[in-house]
Amino acid sequence: MSGCGGGGGGGSTPTPPSGNPNPNPPALSRLTLTGTVTDAPISNAIVTATVGGETFTANADANGNYSLEIAIAQSATSGFVTLSAKGVGAQSYVEFSSLLGTFSALLTQAGSDATLSNTENFGTQITNVSTALAVLLKEANGGQALTTDALVASLSASLDSQELLNLATAIKLLVDQPSDYPLPAGQTSLRALLADSDLRQQLVAAAYQQDPPNFSATQNEMVSDSTLIEPVTPAAVPANLIATTLPSDVAEAYMGLDRTVAYDFNANGTGTATNRFFHRNMTWTVSGDAIEIVYATPVLSMVGYERGTCPSPEFGYGPHDLYMEYNVSGATLRWLSERILTITESRQIVYRDCGPSSGTEIVTVARTIMDPSNTRTIDAAQLRNTARTLWVWDGSSDYQDVESGSTPVMPDTADLRADGTGSTRIFAKLFTWALDASGKVLTLNFTDGSVGKFYSLRQVDAVSTDMVYDLALSSGRRSVGAAVSIHADLQRSFAYTANNAVGRHYWMGLGEYGAPAEVKGFRYRFDTDGTGSREDEILDINGNAVVRDVNYSRRWGLFWHIDDGMLVSERTRMPVTGTYNCLRPDPQCFVDEERRRIPLVSVGNRTYSLELWRYRIDSQGDFLRRQTYLGIYDYEALAP
Repeated sequence: MSGCGGGGGGGSTPTPPSGNPNPNPPALSRLTLTGTVTDAPISNAIVTATVGGETFTANADANGNYSLEIAIAQSATSGFVTLSAKGVGAQSYVEFSSLLGTFSALLTQAGSDATLSNTENFGTQITNVSTALAVLLKEANGGQALTTDALVASLSASLDSQELLNLATAIKLLVDQPSDYPLPAGQTSLRALLADSDLRQQLVAAAYQQDPPNFSATQNEMVSDSTLIEPVTPAAVPANLIATTLPSDVAEAYMGLDRTVAYDFNANGTGTATNRFFHRNMTWTVSGDAIEIVYATPVLSMVGYERGTCPSPEFGYGPHDLYMEYNVSGATLRWLSERILTITESRQIVYRDCGPSSGTEIVTVARTIMDPSNTRTIDAAQLRNTARTLWVWDGSSDYQDVESGSTPVMPDTADLRADGTGSTRIFAKLFTWALDASGKVLTLNFTDGSVGKFYSLRQVDAVSTDMVYDLALSSGRRSVGAAVSIHADLQRSFAYTANNAVGRHYWMGLGEYGAPAEVKGFRYRFDTDGTGSREDEILDINGNAVVRDVNYSRRWGLFWHIDDGMLVSERTRMPVTGTYNCLRPDPQCFVDEERRRIPLVSVGNRTYSLELWRYRIDSQGDFLRRQTYLGIYDYEALAP
């Protein structure tokens, strides 16, 4: 008995496993995405959706259309969905992407059928445009992947809209016209090419320089393609909007030009369109995916600049900005993305620095729509008892262009006192000032009845802020624009003397504005004897740097002197012959133009000033015209 029962030999009863050895799989959330891979259809593209560390793949059909199901654990629905598409065969180098959004937000947009189409979220369209946007957003995020809807919205509002349009255009040319626009030598991956900022900029520049008319035509074609742009419905038209470019280049921020426009859309199909050059009543309609605008009267002699190359000794052989004048009767507005507005105009050319000065061109530009997400909070404490350049209406100036309806709005130095009052130094404007409750709108109420609203976009450099101004006059006329506001910081103040005047003064910075990289660019030269010239270092037909100065046109000779710390340059003319650069005190010689550079601040060799330009129409009487500009110059001493 003991042997049988106690010898042990076998062991104790095993412990049953804890839990369920065959647990149920976690609950899944399912979402089907439908859209198109296109700038023209990318046939049979491989489409991949990435959510966190998971990927889901499907194949597009011959027309680029795809349907892709995503199934993820309900605990993972906060993950961000990124789409990518890769071409096959001859298009295997094509790699597009689209930043779609968080899975949970997409599921809500999809509704009860859990199928998300491009009418519910346009991001399901995987295109050259969505790719350009994704590339620039990732770069704006320091090269890191975007993981939240809030981050996408915030960074989208800070992009250079024109850079986005130009990059999307270059991608389209590379994909649709590969024989004429092949990948650069040594490149096999579009994704890798676009990820390199330098290579990407070279790609865009080369695509434009190869054939500027084709580049422009491709832009026009692109924004007319409903598969590439956000749809517009009458119900979605905003009551008003302001759109501007947000250039990364310091000089472009200072120039201002016509980079900002405002539209007011009334429900009855009327409204107004305004920029710094014109204010027009208009009518508008929604047509297809666009808002078609017709001005009550054409905008005449609307001025602007275009990037181009003038193949002539006078203008140089390298790409730079060319002045032009044109007439416009309306515009077509489309949404390239939620934040990027495109404006297409039919321009009747009446003048251009070089090239045809007649005919009609269709031109598309891009602007970033302003809202509270891309304007900065202004600190009232940093405004009190400071002097800053702001924009004012000067009713005594004849700068106003009656034909175009532009208003004489110009920069002036405004003293903002701590008690909420202030005045300006050039045009002697009196005002009260205040910030709104959000701290994002600075309002100046002028005693002349005009009201200025100012929005801060970003800090440009140590002493200047990029701002949008919206100035309304008591007459109902309005002017909207953007440029920098310079802080006239007393700790950085300076005065002009012979020591810092004699030399070369590079307008908008040495080699920074409107000049090829091989040359220093445009500048004023002031010589020790009180004379000077306007110079421009350009590329000749052989690609060599040459200096164009007074010798090419005696019209640009000048005389200069110092007046109470201001640098004053003058141009003289003989009234009978019209000859420039005559010598005073000849009684027949008179000053027909004076440019008074009023110093504000200096940082190293760079100076910032407010410039007062005054003109005479004839040799009799005082100056009859005046206008102010913001000036930024890099100084270079003359060679011994």
